[in-house]
Amino acid sequence: MNKILLMSLLSFFLLSGFFVFLYQKKILIFEISWPSSTIQVQTKEHEKKRTVNIYYPGEDQAFEYDSFDFVETKDALSLSIKTVLARWFSVLAQEGVIDVSCMVDEILMNEAKTELYISCNKSFLNKSWSIHKKLMLCESLLKTVREAFSRINMVWFLVQNTMLEDPHLDFSQGWPIEGFC
Repeated sequence: MNKILLMSLLSFFLLSGFFVFLYQKKILIFEISWPSSTIQVQTKEHEKKRTVNIYYPGEDQAFEYDSFDFVETKDALSLSIKTVLARWFSVLAQEGVIDVSCMVDEILMNEAKTELYISCNKSFLNKSWSIHKKLMLCESLLKTVREAFSRINMVWFLVQNTMLEDPHLDFSQGWPIEGFC
């Protein structure tokens, strides 16, 4: 009985070693398929997943950006714009660019969907900032909107549905999406 057990263990280890050798030399290949654990997000026909760059002024006078993915609904353009702008304000707060907890209250558009009216709960510009800093902040918003939504060619800045007032910059007229820089 002892010899049979010894022979079986010897055979088992010899065969196991032989299979390991064949596997390491890529002569014997095992293919094991496991059930997939990835989740597929089903988007509807009128929805499209996009990656958007959120631009903000950096310390070296250039624009830096942060990317994020979102599902754009073709029927609700203003909702998509509000989502992107909410992310823009969030990134600015995280990066320490703005110190105000500013949020987008309402997004309005003209009938042709070429002019965008952004109404915030309060001004995102600090009155003590330099003109350059304010201008770069507005330019980063315009650049973010321009790259994400190409149909828009004019942006109006509002605070609680009235024109944004600033001692240095004129917001009484819309800003062209191409910006001034």
